[in-house]
Amino acid sequence: MHYQPERTTLPDAGIFEDQIYAIKILASYLPEGVSLYVKEHPAQFAKYKTYLYKSKSYYTEINKLKSVKLINVDYNQYDLIDNAIAIFTINGSSGFEAIVRNKPTFWFSNPWYSGIRANTLNDVNNLRDFIKNCMEGKGVISFNQEKIVSSLFLGYDHGFTISKKSLEYLSNVIKTELKK
Repeated sequence: MHYQPERTTLPDAGIFEDQIYAIKILASYLPEGVSLYVKEHPAQFAKYKTYLYKSKSYYTEINKLKSVKLINVDYNQYDLIDNAIAIFTINGSSGFEAIVRNKPTFWFSNPWYSGIRANTLNDVNNLRDFIKNCMEGKGVISFNQEKIVSSLFLGYDHGFTISKKSLEYLSNVIKTELKK
């Protein structure tokens, strides 16, 4: 989930500023037996920002959704990405981290890295097809390293910083691809 309030969700995400709405849409398209794991942004609970907490009822509403599981904010994000069938984000950097790890990634908005792939929600059929393809193992789209690098620099221009672990991973992916 996204830290709120923040520009990446309001105004950039449009109707998906309501993150529960996006979660409900996703959950409604999941096949039987597949769970949607939702992790809150750790900064949402920063002690110095107590006035920005989402209400307890916000998380209660999410917990009531069939096939949706809230994950502890301390759970390792890379383990989640690596073990997921696909990553869904509204506009977050987790989408970029998933793409770098060659994981199928879908976003509900227009993140700074959207030029790498086109997995944006244009209509519900787009989402339905994306989930179906991921379930069939067809969700990974090979990526262009030049687009990744240019998006990374664009991200820096917009204030995004990539973790050392993701940068090392990206570096190794590019080196491997250049050897081919």
